[in-house]
Amino acid sequence: SDTEKVLAAIWMSLLSVPSIGRNDRFFDLGGHSLLAAQACAQINTHFGIDLRVRTFYAADDLASLAATIDEAIDFEGLLENVDVDSLSDEQAERLLARMQQEA
Repeated sequence: SDTEKVLAAIWMSLLSVPSIGRNDRFFDLGGHSLLAAQACAQINTHFGIDLRVRTFYAADDLASLAATIDEAIDFEGLLENVDVDSLSDEQAERLLARMQQEA
């Protein structure tokens, strides 16, 4: 996916490796906590999201992290376009629970 390609480019730059596969793991390729924080900063800037370092650590591989990023992008777009007054109680509760997960 396009997200995977951008993420791979970020990882290649930070890790100084010539290529990254979708099943590669950041920390198996020589990544460490400081580089993870730098990766999150670059991801957040590029995609306009608020990816937390703990979320970065939880992703198993590049494809998983890309899927998480795509989900965050979709969620951020939803928040920008949602009319809170039109939500049912159930929808509002699910949205609130999701926002608390992200915090």
